Amino acid sequence: MSIDLKSYALRILARREHSVYELKNKLLTKFPDQKKEIGNLIEEFIANDWVSDARFCEAFIRDQILKKNGPQKIKMKLREKGIDAELADEKMKQIYTEEQQKETKSYLRTKKCEEIRKKKPNISDYELNGKVYQYLKGKGF
Repeated sequence: MSIDLKSYALRILARREHSVYELKNKLLTKFPDQKKEIGNLIEEFIANDWVSDARFCEAFIRDQILKKNGPQKIKMKLREKGIDAELADEKMKQIYTEEQQKETKSYLRTKKCEEIRKKKPNISDYELNGKVYQYLKGKGF
């Protein structure tokens, strides 16, 4: 295993948490001819707890909560990052409670209604609700 590969992987992990899938893809992109070494390195990193899907999942969910994203959008993004659906569901239940989700959804709804009413003061309630619904759906609620 080249020192280059390991030091590159450590630099990636020093910046932020990564899922095993993400780290593997980044390493394969940079070092496509070292598949076996990358597999061994990933196993070593998992054994040393330098890379952990559970830890990544927790950090990612907290970051997405700050961005006011809903549970559906967060789960979709976690799947894209190679996180198992069961792990994602488990961590979502622990970190992003239904009460928090309701508060966030209510806050976003109020803010979006105000924003739309400023742009279109004569908008009908039906049209307003449709626009707000689409917005919340896009945010993952």
